[in-house]
Amino acid sequence: MGMGLMSPCILGHWVYSREESTEGTRTYRQPGWPLPQSRLPRHVLEFKSDGSVVSRVGGPADSRIAREGRWVVEPGEPVLLRLDWQDTPQPALINVITCSKELLQVRVVGGSIE
Repeated sequence: MGMGLMSPCILGHWVYSREESTEGTRTYRQPGWPLPQSRLPRHVLEFKSDGSVVSRVGGPADSRIAREGRWVVEPGEPVLLRLDWQDTPQPALINVITCSKELLQVRVVGGSIE
């Protein structure tokens, strides 16, 4: 998947589907996808067209904790996204394995996306 094709498909909200994930791959679905009920709040990634990214995770008393940053597609193959977070100098690198309008599968190469 080339950089030009990847950018449009990554945009939007992505909800973590732990049921479909494997040890090395994280699977995300669009909101509205029929995911099973979960006692744990699901991780959400939101990629915006202006290059901003928001990561939301569950916090105390079922609150949501947001982490903000910027995303860019790194040149070359495989397709890697670099997420530069506002709260840490350590960027996250994720290898985009699959990206379509229904499915986002990634492998975290470095740093944290949550």
